[in-house]
Amino acid sequence: MGNALGHAQKMLLDVNRGEVLDAKTVSECAIQSLPASPSIASLGRGIQNLREASKAVMQTEGTRVQKSIESFVNSIITTRDQ
Repeated sequence: MGNALGHAQKMLLDVNRGEVLDAKTVSECAIQSLPASPSIASLGRGIQNLREASKAVMQTEGTRVQKSIESFVNSIITTRDQ
């Protein structure tokens, strides 16, 4: 994996300098990265699942906060009208 990162870093440096990507470097990066691809895919799925869970929690919490605010406002209105 270290070699793959080295090749990827070289590609980024080449792009930053405005150079054309070397096909050999791209191939080496791909070949070196291939064994790690299941781990990378698993990490991506984990991140996606975490993102979806976070969105669900935010929606639930947002609804709970909204209901709390409405209850508070209603209690103020009720107290004021008495």
